[in-house]
Amino acid sequence: MPKMTARQFYEACAVIYKAVGRTMKSSYRFKESESEKEHYGNDVPTPRELYYANADGRDNGLKNLPLDDAEAFELWIREKGPYYEFNGAHPWEIITSFSISLSMHLFPKKRADGRYYFLLSGESVVRAPETVIAANALFAAGYPVKVADFEKIKNRLEGTDFLSVIPEGEKDFCDDCIHLPTGAAGDAIAKKTNWETEIYRMKA
Repeated sequence: MPKMTARQFYEACAVIYKAVGRTMKSSYRFKESESEKEHYGNDVPTPRELYYANADGRDNGLKNLPLDDAEAFELWIREKGPYYEFNGAHPWEIITSFSISLSMHLFPKKRADGRYYFLLSGESVVRAPETVIAANALFAAGYPVKVADFEKIKNRLEGTDFLSVIPEGEKDFCDDCIHLPTGAAGDAIAKKTNWETEIYRMKA
C-alpha cells in the first residue's frame, strides 16, 4: 500500500474480527463519533469500535489519530508528533489472551520503497487456526500480508512438524509437545521418536 492511515489499520482489523467471529463484547474503552457511525451505517459497529472491543487497548494514543491522515500516522508510528502518548505499547495486539505469546498481532510494516504491508502474527497452537482464517480473509480483501512463522504453521497443519515427547507427569516447558502415554500406545510412539540425550533436569 502506498500509505497507511489509522482507518486502513482499523478496517483491516475489522476484516479479521468478522472472519473469526469476533463481535462487540464491550465498548467501554472507546466511544465512537456520530459521524463515523453514520459513515459505516448506524446499525453496525465501526471498525474502530470493534478494535477497542477486542484489542489490548494500550494503544499509545492511536485513538487520537485523525483517521485519514497518513502523515499523522507516519509520525505516530515513529513515536513522534502530537498524537503519540505512551500507555503500554500494545497497539498491534488485536486479539488478546492471558499470555502475549497466545495473542494475535497485526503490524503495519513499511518497506524500503516506502510502501506498507501487514505482518500477521499468531503462531501458537491455540491461535494458529484463527491466524490462518485471518490471513485468508485479509488476502481475499486485497490487503498485502505476510504471516510470521508461516512455515511453522504450515508444517503443523500438514502434520510434518516435530513434537517434543516428554514423560508422563513431567512439566511442559515446550511449545508443541505431548506426554508419552503408558502401555502399547507409549511403546509405539517411543519407537518412532528421535530421542535426545538429557542435558539437565530442572530441580524442584
